[in-house]
Amino acid sequence: MSTVHTINKKAFCLLAGIPDLWMRAQTTRATELFVNLNTQYCLSGETTRARFCSFMAMTDITPAMSAFEALGNFNVRTTHRMSSTLKYLKTSGLTLTNRFEGAKSPARLVGLIQNALAERPDIKEIFAYTDGSTNPKSRGANSGCSVVITNSQHDVLWQGGMIVRSDGNNFIPELAAVACTIKALPLNVSLNLKTDSMAVIGALGKLSVSERKRIRAAGRPWMSFCRSELKSKATRIQIQHVSSHKGTEQPDQKATTVRINSQTAFVYLGNVEPR
Repeated sequence: MSTVHTINKKAFCLLAGIPDLWMRAQTTRATELFVNLNTQYCLSGETTRARFCSFMAMTDITPAMSAFEALGNFNVRTTHRMSSTLKYLKTSGLTLTNRFEGAKSPARLVGLIQNALAERPDIKEIFAYTDGSTNPKSRGANSGCSVVITNSQHDVLWQGGMIVRSDGNNFIPELAAVACTIKALPLNVSLNLKTDSMAVIGALGKLSVSERKRIRAAGRPWMSFCRSELKSKATRIQIQHVSSHKGTEQPDQKATTVRINSQTAFVYLGNVEPR
């Protein structure tokens, strides 16, 4: 609060060029709290959830988060070191919510690809062309992604796609198409995957990362969706970057251009409500 003789702390730090150490410390603590609450693969996640349940006087994390969302103002407790961070979240208008069940589209797309390949047990090698489509002029939250699967003679075996929540980031539908393709790959089939996204190729090459980087990474849900399959099938998967506007002189080049530039992804691009 500022008066005639004083100035607001944030205004003083801004005008003087001094970092607001208290704000920075609280923001860092809040970030660490979010990371640890979502950590499933190390003890720091379990202990953080246990302390949060203790603070809410409950034994299960799901009702504890629901109770915190409905909780009003509260005082900092010396017996709970995270209470100051939780109070900072409340005063800043932030809260914790339980993750809702997502759409079934990814599992459905994986199932369709698996069923199509199961009908062709003679095929031991496939080519998959993936693409993502985001309308830059639209304010909708959704994008579309597509997968086109062919044999070595470039005969189409299956094609389809789905709507993906991307919030304007085309990296998400590009990664979603690749993740579903890898997850659907049968154990006895080799995959030659072609994508026009270098960002996706870079993300797939970073399998052994720390839990902290994994949680903060872009496209984390989609990487988690196919991580185990990517590790177990890595020796049978080849990923190649292709450009979709480089001509059609060669057979493979023509197939790549047709698949990557196909309107399949655009068909699944919709401005429906996020699911």
